[in-house]
Amino acid sequence: MSRGLQVLVVDDHATVRERLIRILTHAQPGWQVRDAASGEAALALVDQSPFDVGVLDVSMPGMNGLELVRTLRERGHRLPLLMLSMHAEEAYALRAFRAGARGYITKDRAAEDLVRAVQTVAGGGSCIPPGLVGRVRVTPEGTVEVAAHAGLTERELQVLRHLGRGETVAEVARQLRLPEAAVATARGRILDKLGLSSDAELAGYAAKHGLQA
Repeated sequence: MSRGLQVLVVDDHATVRERLIRILTHAQPGWQVRDAASGEAALALVDQSPFDVGVLDVSMPGMNGLELVRTLRERGHRLPLLMLSMHAEEAYALRAFRAGARGYITKDRAAEDLVRAVQTVAGGGSCIPPGLVGRVRVTPEGTVEVAAHAGLTERELQVLRHLGRGETVAEVARQLRLPEAAVATARGRILDKLGLSSDAELAGYAAKHGLQA
């Protein structure tokens, strides 16, 4: 897949587009890279020309990257999309995956990760930030699905893993060196966020998603 890729780069800053194009074409001289300065311009290009992969900035004036992803999917375009953002926060990556992206990397990692990420996404794979491994999964169709527990905090995820093994609130508190009240509060939030009503359902959820380790 790495030979002769047709790549679309979308970013509202000309200097950023030029940098990304240099990174891609220097590493892979056979790749053909076209660029667009806005979501609207990108839509026009995708409607007119075939691309193997799109690299989209998350934050753009007018139609931002997430809106562009949704619009492309609504129009039936199955173009694999890699989101590029200055935001390292996991919430931004989750929003991108929910919109229909297959990968997410930060701009400060572009020099190191961009070419590999483009190859991976164009080849039908996904590029998931390390912090989201286990919170999102790749479906057989190649899309990225966000799990319900992706919205849990790190502390809540820890508590879920312990409760999922059948430990009591008191046992979890001892294991994590937390007050029992804090664990009980976390348990309540976990049940609310996951739409569960009992410890049995929580244990079943943890088992289904491999969260008992």
